[in-house]
Amino acid sequence: MHEIKFRRRDAKIPKSSLPSGSSYYPSDLVGIRI
Repeated sequence: MHEIKFRRRDAKIPKSSLPSGSSYYPSDLVGIRI
């Protein structure tokens, strides 16, 4: 499963929780695919 880890909050958020077709992340939160 692909999860996105935000450095700011250092928390793992399932990609499914993001809007569908969302291949970009807010510059406010640096998303990293792991």
